[in-house]
Amino acid sequence: MYRRRLIERERAASYLFTMLLAFALTILITRLFLELSGYPQIGNEQLHIAHVLWGGLIAAVGATLPLIFANTFVLEVSAALIGAGLGLFFDEVGKFLTQNNDYFFRPAASVIYVLFLLGVYVYITVRRGEPDAQTRLHHALAAMQEIVDGDLDPQEKADLERMLRATTRAEDAIPDVHELAEALLVFVREQADVVPARHTLLRDALRDARCWVESTLLTRGVLRALLILSTALLGLLSLVDLAALLRGLGDPQQMSRLVQGWAARASLTSGQEATWFVLMIGLKAVVGVALLIALVQMLRGHEEQAILFALAGLLLSIAAVNVLLFYFAQFVAAAYATVDFLLIAALNFYRRRYLPATEADRRSQRAP
Repeated sequence: MYRRRLIERERAASYLFTMLLAFALTILITRLFLELSGYPQIGNEQLHIAHVLWGGLIAAVGATLPLIFANTFVLEVSAALIGAGLGLFFDEVGKFLTQNNDYFFRPAASVIYVLFLLGVYVYITVRRGEPDAQTRLHHALAAMQEIVDGDLDPQEKADLERMLRATTRAEDAIPDVHELAEALLVFVREQADVVPARHTLLRDALRDARCWVESTLLTRGVLRALLILSTALLGLLSLVDLAALLRGLGDPQQMSRLVQGWAARASLTSGQEATWFVLMIGLKAVVGVALLIALVQMLRGHEEQAILFALAGLLLSIAAVNVLLFYFAQFVAAAYATVDFLLIAALNFYRRRYLPATEADRRSQRAP
């Protein structure tokens, strides 16, 4: 007896990415706008229409759209609206954590960042999932909406045939799934009409821009140089505070000035905050050492080891250093987190595109 189970939607990872991006941008734009505008309020002496209400309304609209409309593009719109709505909602998390409804509660920024990291974990888990035969057939049935709409272009037809073909060959499929996939594959091949692919100025411009980036900026030499420069710069920045601390150990006056500068920069108001700040400096130093080791390995040509060291340091930065940094300086932390995520993406892209072929070449050269 085949049991009903949850089926992951095709492009689920893409929708989650859109939601997370909208969430992060909404938080940053809202906080930056409020900081620059002096925290204006909508209301009067009695009423205050907080943006948490607008966030709930936007998220509700985003969640309602796919309940009403079946079009695939609605899911992308829904993901963006839900992300923006949740961003406005959780931006005021400080009010929910304190007795006096304190929007400026310092740990609030760290809490929001941790929520974002949980979303990133879900995104990574979904992105790495491998569909089985039943899931592929669900995806194919959803894709056949293009046939119903009379909007099936050649690429969509090829993708649909690929999904159905993979389902017919799957060993984990029950007989009914095999038979339905085979019948649909015959129908798509022989009877599904296609329309010319639609071209718009924006789509063509994005395609041309992507081709230019891949052919110019993402060549192995250019990308390797950018990774070396980024790793070196971020590694040295991560060691700045530790270097200043080591220089001040032998000079009480310099140490006093350094501590006063840290207290002013991070608005330290208690010994506990100072302890967390020193812990952050120590963790940043570990990140810096890992990145500099990665730099040395990259320069020596040990690219796989270099990437492993760099990823380990960046993951520590994302999971621990930035959580503390958001407590002390939310906008600086946002910049560091953005750089960390971009560098991780670049490292994974480099390893995925270039290193497997390189390792295969090395094995073939060693073979007799």
